[in-house]
Amino acid sequence: VCAPVASNADDRLRSLEEVSVFLADTTPRQIGFELTGRVIYVSPVTDKSETAEAILANDAGVRASITIWHPDAAAMPSAGDTIHVVGKAIAGKSRAPLLITREMSVLERGAAPEILSAELSEIDPRKHHLSIVRTTGTVLDVFPDEIDRRFQILLLKDDDVILPVSIQLDPLGDCRHLVGATLRITGVYRRAINGVRRFSWPNLQPRTPEDIEIIVPPPADRFDAPDLECEFYLTPADVAALDRRK
Repeated sequence: VCAPVASNADDRLRSLEEVSVFLADTTPRQIGFELTGRVIYVSPVTDKSETAEAILANDAGVRASITIWHPDAAAMPSAGDTIHVVGKAIAGKSRAPLLITREMSVLERGAAPEILSAELSEIDPRKHHLSIVRTTGTVLDVFPDEIDRRFQILLLKDDDVILPVSIQLDPLGDCRHLVGATLRITGVYRRAINGVRRFSWPNLQPRTPEDIEIIVPPPADRFDAPDLECEFYLTPADVAALDRRK
């Protein structure tokens, strides 16, 4: 059980900087928060949505993901809005850190933030965490998410850098036909996947079908790839650098 650290209602986290420091410590505990920030991303909400996610940022570029339980689509903010949220921050070793929102209000409407364009080699796990990033690469492979079958994992490669892309089958659709294609993908970059995975990897998550643009279509022959060479003593990095082989 998470032990509370707040001694009274006024003992709250008041800034995204304080939230970052609190969540960096895995000691099981919880505390209230009251924050104002600009929305850079909000997840779609349907009648069946039990939760929604909003990513907040401040003028210093500090970002945090908040969870909204039983969201009301009519009251949800849009990217670019400035909102005020009140809720509870929970940290602990046995679960992903959470910022659970109890109250939310839109203070000011605003334009959606600009999208950051970067090469795969330029993406920094800490600098770009929870940012909207646009990048380009070749599809090395596409396979089912072994934990959550609502998703596929697309491996996007540029030179010797490989970035997993989380493809939600609804609404993005099956992407297995894109192996070998060159894509421009826009999405939320995270340095790790939240949830049940205790060990994870950086990933990019596109939001709509329009976030995936085909720059060069896949080859007509899916087996149009060089033969696999017979080489000994290859390291994992060597194998990854081989690209597709048959």
